[in-house]
Amino acid sequence: MIDFGRAVQHPFEDRDWLVKILIGAGVSLIPILNFAVTGYSLEVLRNSSHNRDVPLPQWDDLGRHFVDGLKLFVVMLVYAIPLFVVIFGISFAGVGFGIVSDRLSRSAQDAAGIVFGILTLTFTCLTLLYGLFYAFIEPALYIQVARTGQISSGFNFKEIKGIIGRNSGDYVLVVLVPLMIGFAFSIVFGVIGLIPFVGLCLVFLMIPVMVFLVPYIQIVFGHLYGQLIR
Repeated sequence: MIDFGRAVQHPFEDRDWLVKILIGAGVSLIPILNFAVTGYSLEVLRNSSHNRDVPLPQWDDLGRHFVDGLKLFVVMLVYAIPLFVVIFGISFAGVGFGIVSDRLSRSAQDAAGIVFGILTLTFTCLTLLYGLFYAFIEPALYIQVARTGQISSGFNFKEIKGIIGRNSGDYVLVVLVPLMIGFAFSIVFGVIGLIPFVGLCLVFLMIPVMVFLVPYIQIVFGHLYGQLIR
């Protein structure tokens, strides 16, 4: 059974937890180099999979963390290509509709508008469905790259299927719980942002908190994904 409490709590059992998370926060602010934060999460995953979650990994091998994070980024980017294609399709359809609509009769414009609406709805549904698939497969991709250190392992569908099927109940929980928490936070911040002035101030005050949370969340996810393959 996945222990969410352990994943959330374990970073604070390292006596140097604050220093390590602050280093991660600093690294996360540097473009390109911030891949190292994801690589650090993969190191947490490896430790968690062997029941060694304390202390947290050191930041003394930044190059390795960067390379690991870059490998995972490449894998995730390839899987994101269908999303880019669909988004491009929506944009292309919108531009095309705008160009031809002025040259059409009123009835033709209405018909073209219906077609454009159907295409937009179809592309939006495809984006949503693939986005859900993307979120679902993400833990398995983390695990594959962490275990092998190879980009190609992210496309070994047999092993990916094995990871998902090994303990499908826990796997689904690891996917769904963070999504639900993220959705709840987005609603809260959305409501706060609607409050005149006060909401804006609170949002700005949350920026440094979010910077601090980036490496912490990566650590928690790494621990959860490591639990899946113990």
